[in-house]
Amino acid sequence: MIKKMIHIGKQLVLGERTPKKLALASSFGIFIAFSPLLGIHWLLTIILAWVFSLNVGVMYVAAHVVNNPFTMVPIYLADYAVGTFIARLVGIDLFAYNPSWMNWLNLRLWALGIPNLSLWAFLIGGHILGLAVALIAYPLLCHFFHRIIRQ
Repeated sequence: MIKKMIHIGKQLVLGERTPKKLALASSFGIFIAFSPLLGIHWLLTIILAWVFSLNVGVMYVAAHVVNNPFTMVPIYLADYAVGTFIARLVGIDLFAYNPSWMNWLNLRLWALGIPNLSLWAFLIGGHILGLAVALIAYPLLCHFFHRIIRQ
């Protein structure tokens, strides 16, 4: 089973011959993994792959290797923490901009001992953190794919 997965992975990577496009597709996949738009990661993968003419398979694999059931909670906690940090840095109270259903949810969470949450901190932090990680990963992935394709 592992040999078959490695073979499929090699075919996926070698199907795209330019290391820069592979790195770009992987970076977009990483951005999608950190995206706070839950439930539409697959749709984002298809749309971004079509718009930028990238390999859908590579983007999908990159997104789901990074964001899987084991890493989902730490990623979304980091998204929220970055959003909260940015809001405090700028001096904006994001709780004032929460939609009404979020206030309803916060009342239920408060009864469980969980402090108020801000939807906007999650959305802002997720996009900024995803963009930062994808931008950092691009040159590293470019170097990695250059070495792999040379072999």
